[in-house]
Amino acid sequence: MAHLTEDRMEKSVLESKMAGDGQEQLRELQLTQEAQAQYMSFLSHDLRGSLNGLVLMVEVLKREIEGKAASQDEVLADLAMMKRALVDTVSTMERHVLADRLRRDVLEIKRQPVKLAEAVEEAISKAYPAARTRPNFEVNLPPEAEVNSDRDLIKAAVVELVDNLARHCGQCQAKVSARKFGGAWMIEVADDGPGIPTERLAQFLDPLKRGQLKERGLGLNLVQLVARALGGRLEARTDEGKGSELQLWIPIDQPDDGR
Repeated sequence: MAHLTEDRMEKSVLESKMAGDGQEQLRELQLTQEAQAQYMSFLSHDLRGSLNGLVLMVEVLKREIEGKAASQDEVLADLAMMKRALVDTVSTMERHVLADRLRRDVLEIKRQPVKLAEAVEEAISKAYPAARTRPNFEVNLPPEAEVNSDRDLIKAAVVELVDNLARHCGQCQAKVSARKFGGAWMIEVADDGPGIPTERLAQFLDPLKRGQLKERGLGLNLVQLVARALGGRLEARTDEGKGSELQLWIPIDQPDDGR
């Protein structure tokens, strides 16, 4: 009877453990589905806003041409604006696809020697083409700053970091720099702007809370996904009214994980 009782007890414990494991897996699946739904919501919102803007510009241009109210230079300027809007729309789609692949851990990481100064300059040029007003910030990265990592992902993250200046910093002073700490380089974007309230920062970084914001875009959440994929991390230090420090940590070298 003792052995039978012990067997029943072990069976009960095992069943309880399996039930707990099943509930945990179900919870993880629910969180994944919620995150997927949020990303689709972001994509739909971003694309709808961009495409509505394009439709409006086309209608205005059509009326100008029909009414001959605009000069050739004005029409060409409007066409250039429409081209930029279309490029931005495509870029938005690409960023959402990248974020989704990173979140699902299905993106191949292409590691190669990357000079951070070059990657950052390319990212800034992409974030601020000639037609866009660039905020007042200085760039100071040492020439020896180099990592064995994914160049395109680093650039994608830096684009978001410096684009964040135009969105939230305004006319503040900012600096993009890099420092080495042990086995990693830290790229920092610091400013003396208004800062980001703690609750709002949490919303920027959390893909589930991101939907509570009215702003479009992925922003810091995409930077966070890139950092994790590269074996690094994103740190944010901000005080309301005292500026912000956004730090992207990238390991100098990390074995290829085969993704």
